[in-house]
Amino acid sequence: MSGAQAVEQYAELIFNQANSNLEGKYLTMILGAVQVVCTIVCMFITDRSGRKSLLIISAIGSACSTAMVAIYFHLQHDYVDTSNLTWLPAVGVIMYVIMFSVGLSPLPTALIGELFPTNVKALGSMVTVISSGVFSFGVTKLYLVIADNIGIHVPFWIFTACSLAGALFTFIYVPETKGKTLEQIQEMLHGSSSVAKLETRKSRKKYFRVGFF
Repeated sequence: MSGAQAVEQYAELIFNQANSNLEGKYLTMILGAVQVVCTIVCMFITDRSGRKSLLIISAIGSACSTAMVAIYFHLQHDYVDTSNLTWLPAVGVIMYVIMFSVGLSPLPTALIGELFPTNVKALGSMVTVISSGVFSFGVTKLYLVIADNIGIHVPFWIFTACSLAGALFTFIYVPETKGKTLEQIQEMLHGSSSVAKLETRKSRKKYFRVGFF
């Protein structure tokens, strides 16, 4: 729901509508290269920084990036002169791919194996994959409908709101699984021990600090 499917499917169209000096097809190729590099980087920093912090950073960064694109097309929709801002959508989309690739893209799959207990892991994985596919299909199909009938800025504002909601949900409900066994994670999820509750409170407090690391 953060807009990854729409950005990936319609990147060239978005770039062309932004009237950028560089053709959309070239920006799309740059986008693909950036995504590959960022996904590789994520493999090396996940265990060092933790899943929860990366998810929050990724969601907030994605929200800021889609907001940049939404602002540009909102101004364009209101007939404001955007000739000096043609770079904004390209920067926003590239930033979005970077932020999405370091957290929201790879980590949910990893968390499936860490959060579900063994007896329901297969069922939980199936439901998660099916739900993800349904939402991806919906985003891909509805993006053009909303963009063509209301304005291209509207879906990007929706993506921004969804990313912020995801960051808030992660902060409140998703436990940090770094360095924890399945039993410890289940205790944190069910709140079955005072130690687990204390760890959860400590985990939440540290995100109010200046940095996440």
